[in-house]
Amino acid sequence: ISGNLVIKLDCQVVSFLFTGELSDSENRELVRGLYPLSCKVLLAKSQGGKAGVAESLLEKANPEYVVISCGDSPYYPSPQLLADLKKKGKTVLRTDESGAISFFVRGNSLKIKTEKERMKNL
Repeated sequence: ISGNLVIKLDCQVVSFLFTGELSDSENRELVRGLYPLSCKVLLAKSQGGKAGVAESLLEKANPEYVVISCGDSPYYPSPQLLADLKKKGKTVLRTDESGAISFFVRGNSLKIKTEKERMKNL
């Protein structure tokens, strides 16, 4: 992977995968490699554009949650990406709908809190 930073964060039994803005060829290289990509949370690239999560990466990482960081835009996230993720049973967390998204890991549990939820409780 030449020009991008890929981070896998393992916290107790919960793993996070941040792949940056991988090109198609870099994504293929990552998936073909011997890297342990399985994760609970995957950050989509490109604000959730059509190429936000490559099919091969989605299969190998097999996340439960896919986070899409995007603003209020008619173009992002891609309806096709959202449909594909839903069809695969992934839980999608979007910053345009929820605001900031925080993850808390304690022991074997993962708690997710959003800015929207915090604002409701004020």
